[in-house]
Amino acid sequence: MMHEINSGNMQRNTVTAFVNNRKDKIICVEDCDTVTGRQIRPKADFVTKGRVVQLMVVFVAESGPPILGWQHQYDLHIIINPRAPNQIMVVEEMTIEEIIDGAKAVFSENVSEPKGYIHEIVVMKGVVPVQHTLRRVPVVVREENKKIIEDMVAKGIIEPVQCSEWVSPGVTTKKSDESLRFCMDFRSVNQNIVTVNFPLLL
Repeated sequence: MMHEINSGNMQRNTVTAFVNNRKDKIICVEDCDTVTGRQIRPKADFVTKGRVVQLMVVFVAESGPPILGWQHQYDLHIIINPRAPNQIMVVEEMTIEEIIDGAKAVFSENVSEPKGYIHEIVVMKGVVPVQHTLRRVPVVVREENKKIIEDMVAKGIIEPVQCSEWVSPGVTTKKSDESLRFCMDFRSVNQNIVTVNFPLLL
């Protein structure tokens, strides 16, 4: 925070500092009118190696070594390994396809099972399993549905069961590319299971 100071309480001031272990003598000069007691803003001339730079300063009540911020050090040319403000790294815009192509080791078209982790679904106490009637599948998508289900079984995403206490209906929707997506309506299941607050793999 910048403060205004009373010029009647300040005289010509010289500050010597050693910045970044370099013996740079910095002279802070501020001439004040000690008669009028006018309010002045704490801006002073810093002199180093013959250069004069006018910078804003902050006066504190406690005693201690002078502290120079990054911007002040840069303006005085005493900062080590400076990066000029106009040297901004340009981030190239990339499409999703370019990102995936550049990180093929991370993104894979093949679906596999998570290793070393088995998720357990905990049902709330006293809940009666819900069995929905299966929805009719249009004849025009039955063959495609069958292929999708067989493909998920082959990849280990789902597995066939003889019977189950819980039965949820399936529904087929179209993707943007007109291909089919097979979905399950698990709303009845989700309403009756214990929510996992931290589902991340640890």
